[in-house]
Amino acid sequence: MGREYLEIDADAFRVPDASGLVEWFEEQVRQERDDDVLWLVAERGRELVGYIQAQVWRPSADAIRQIMRDASETVLKIDALMVTAAARRDGVGTALMEAAEAWGNARGATQAIVIFSAHSPTAVPFYEDRMGYARATNGFSKRL
Repeated sequence: MGREYLEIDADAFRVPDASGLVEWFEEQVRQERDDDVLWLVAERGRELVGYIQAQVWRPSADAIRQIMRDASETVLKIDALMVTAAARRDGVGTALMEAAEAWGNARGATQAIVIFSAHSPTAVPFYEDRMGYARATNGFSKRL
């Protein structure tokens, strides 16, 4: 995925160092996670074709004092969704998103948010057209 995203936005993405990468992933998978953290994978046979990482954000202790409604709601935050190029448009991403949304809803989430690269040619149509997400905010960044 690093090579693919590097082509989309070389300022934001890179290809990770391959040395020890498999072991690093295996260690990440082995670690215990909080009940409000979700990792799911999609497989075809024994081949990994997609994964999703998500978490539930709980309201802050001072939520009643916050101007933003989000601060007082339980929110499902999609941290990462990746589907291999060969598995795209086959429902893999949709199935992973729907599973994460159901999981978040079961934990009290009243809304879901996802932040992704504005340069991705597939993300905007997927989230807006396929998943029914709407643009809610704009974000800007600048390299210093």
